[in-house]
Amino acid sequence: WVTVHDPDGRTLEVQVRGEKVLRYNCAPVPPPQDDLPESLTRNAYLHPVWAPSGRSVTDDYSPDHPHQRGIFFAWTETRFEDRTPDFWNLVEGTGTVRLKGLGEQFEGPVFGGFRAFHEHVDLSIPGEEQVVLEETWNVRVYGFGGRNLGFFLFDITSEQTNVTSSPLILPEYHYGGMAVRGARDWTPERLQVRTSSGSTDRFE
Repeated sequence: WVTVHDPDGRTLEVQVRGEKVLRYNCAPVPPPQDDLPESLTRNAYLHPVWAPSGRSVTDDYSPDHPHQRGIFFAWTETRFEDRTPDFWNLVEGTGTVRLKGLGEQFEGPVFGGFRAFHEHVDLSIPGEEQVVLEETWNVRVYGFGGRNLGFFLFDITSEQTNVTSSPLILPEYHYGGMAVRGARDWTPERLQVRTSSGSTDRFE
């Protein structure tokens, strides 16, 4: 059975038969250190995401990339009107992604989860902001797997709409979109990524 919990009024936590699978950050998460800029504060992302062993497989405010936050969606290279807001590199302060509101939450024996509504905000005009994209996340956690089987299964569907009269242009770039900041101990010596087609993260 998949259940959705609100343990502290700041997060949503989805569990399968009492085992934690993922946590969605509803409230803004400020920097944990005084030497990090406040512009890194954001919400609307998943962290922690847990393996069946109970270990987190995501990271937040990692020392080398503090703007990469668990599982998140952000565009990097953009052109909007005469500006270039960056919704990914938050430290620049030209863009961000935030929670607009929560939708339905659902539970059951087959799947459970929630719907969340995000805003991608252009902050590149001094003293002003403009919502460029409205995004809907549908997060669905399936009611099988767990500690005995060694896996959990969930999916995220993102639907985005430009709510302005100007186009948001996304030039070809080598990253941006849905991303995962892996656990801090996922070093090249300890981890290799392989896709269903056999591709890896190793380059010849």
